[in-house]
Amino acid sequence: MAEKFVRRRWTAVAINPPALSSRQWMLGGLVGIVLFIMAISQILTVSDFEANFSLQGLSASRAAAFLIIVGELWAAAGLFKIKLSRLFRNFANGSALLVGLFWFTWNAYLAVSPFKFSTNFFGGYTHQVPGIWSLLESLLLVGALIYLQSAIAHRSDAELPVVTRINKKDANKGRR
Repeated sequence: MAEKFVRRRWTAVAINPPALSSRQWMLGGLVGIVLFIMAISQILTVSDFEANFSLQGLSASRAAAFLIIVGELWAAAGLFKIKLSRLFRNFANGSALLVGLFWFTWNAYLAVSPFKFSTNFFGGYTHQVPGIWSLLESLLLVGALIYLQSAIAHRSDAELPVVTRINKKDANKGRR
């Protein structure tokens, strides 16, 4: 008897979030809320957010602002305890690290520049002068993101499905 092959389209399957402790999920939720508020406030004052980058000499300030906002929203979604596809969560983890490292390097650049522009964390709503405090804030963000990414990677590897081969004879024994 010929075997039937069923062609299936690839669909994204939402899987359960990694099995982190409640404290790790609280930290992830807190960092996710901070990233979400940062992105929303940057969207609401996008002209100020973009202008701050162009004042610093960034040539593609509009594209940079768009990429930062999208990266923050994507990273925030990956830090909440919701069902997501594995691919979406992996890209969200990478986006979180890239956004966090961007803010750290941007604040380090602003801290050593002679002109003291706003750090621009929350768009036009805050005007924080770059210095040791903004560097510590961005370093705290990066540290929390690295800690969460390592915890997610450690817990996600334990949940990978084990694929085994089942003989047809063994599979049919349980049906009788």
